[in-house]
Amino acid sequence: MTNKEMTFENYIEDTSNCFAITACRALVRGRGYNPLLIYGVSGCGKTHLLAATKNAIEKEYPDKRVGYFTADEIVCGFLEKIREKDSLRSSAEREYLIYDVFLLDGAEELICKEGIQEEIFHLIYTLVNNGRQVAVACALKPKRLRTLFKRLTKSLEKLCVCPLSEPSAELRKKYAIRTADELGLDLSESVVGYIAKKHNRLIPIRGELLALRLMSDSDLRT
Repeated sequence: MTNKEMTFENYIEDTSNCFAITACRALVRGRGYNPLLIYGVSGCGKTHLLAATKNAIEKEYPDKRVGYFTADEIVCGFLEKIREKDSLRSSAEREYLIYDVFLLDGAEELICKEGIQEEIFHLIYTLVNNGRQVAVACALKPKRLRTLFKRLTKSLEKLCVCPLSEPSAELRKKYAIRTADELGLDLSESVVGYIAKKHNRLIPIRGELLALRLMSDSDLRT
């Protein structure tokens, strides 16, 4: 599934993610808390949720500019500005203030990069105070990003921390059934249930089903 195909409609909702979904839907309408900080273990749906937010905004509010970035992209951009001896803070503000909505994925890559966390705090602070909507996704508990989280909690009253719990057994099974259907796999309920039970997260479920699809395609060619 590409980012363009990730929507709220095909995001499987249950008690482990309903609060984060509600917060992101409010962000689409320009309401609710700002910024959002979504965290949860790898494979629990953070990227899908950010992509769904971007796609919904672009569909419902086509005049809005939405920037979707990974932490690695931001860090590389910052380092390039430093190499060019450009003013990091002012040039970053010029680059990202063109967006009405700023989405940052993979913030766990900022761990131990305290100086970069400080600069990203200033960027988020500037964006929010200039009326932009911001959402950040992280695979670590926010407190692990000491500098960024400490500065955000002290400076932005409407910061909202949205936890995504590990997917429940029911959610994993629904995800496995839907993914098998998307891949055109004709599997029994017991097989799908076994795969869903075997893994605690969604990405490995998709990986195993993709492997089955490749094996099936290989068998058909021989």
